[in-house]
Amino acid sequence: MAEQSQLLDPVSRQELVENIAAHIGKWLNAERVYKWNRISVVGSKLARFCCLFCSKRNGTYLSGLSTAVKLMYVANVIGQIFLLNAFMAMDYSVYGFDILGGLQTNQAWKQSPRFPLVTFCDFEIRQLQNIQRWTLQCVLPINLFNEKVFIFLWFWLFLMVILSIYNLVSWCFIVMQKRHCYLYVRKYLKITCQIQSDFDDKLCRRFADHYFRDDGVFVLRIISNNAMDLVTTDLVNYLWQNFQNKGIRKAKTVAENEMDNASHVANSNPYSE
Repeated sequence: MAEQSQLLDPVSRQELVENIAAHIGKWLNAERVYKWNRISVVGSKLARFCCLFCSKRNGTYLSGLSTAVKLMYVANVIGQIFLLNAFMAMDYSVYGFDILGGLQTNQAWKQSPRFPLVTFCDFEIRQLQNIQRWTLQCVLPINLFNEKVFIFLWFWLFLMVILSIYNLVSWCFIVMQKRHCYLYVRKYLKITCQIQSDFDDKLCRRFADHYFRDDGVFVLRIISNNAMDLVTTDLVNYLWQNFQNKGIRKAKTVAENEMDNASHVANSNPYSE
């Protein structure tokens, strides 16, 4: 829906963005803890400490699953490197680095038993009515290229290890630092000049930490990566207005209840004027 909104006219686009924001708002309100007990309190504290304690009600479910998937990416590619090293059946400790070291020191190229270059082949030669079988030494030049392909795969997997670890570390740094959620949401509110005072800044922090939480910001990041920042800006502003209106309505309700209680007490007091 966010991608479709980029190709619509302004009126249809505004309606679609409002529908997306309303859907996200319902989801954020639904995934909350409504019954507090000792287990929910402990789970909430663990979720704040580390997103790996993923919980839908505490807003760390999607971010925790994403972190677990990135961990499996790293484990998968490291395991493939060790499997490739074992498949080549060489006495290298680290296959690719040992090959580079051998090239630098002009050592003789070690032949892999998986890809023999010279072997014995059986040939049948027909002479008149007799078939004679000969065993001759033959060369398999295709294995020379096959071995180079697996060497390239080793270095490709090593590059994937570096990128996967970098992605995991950077993601963990973003998730562990709760301040990044506040800064990410504040960035889009600053674009439309919604932060005008210290009170707005404090309200924005509550908006990011208690309304969006980790999962909400995670969804915003996905929308921003797959659509445009302009769509994300409109979504954040629409949800910001709903958040402010909800706070105003709640404050009015509290004030009205206090006034009703005060008037009830005054009417029940016989000495009141």
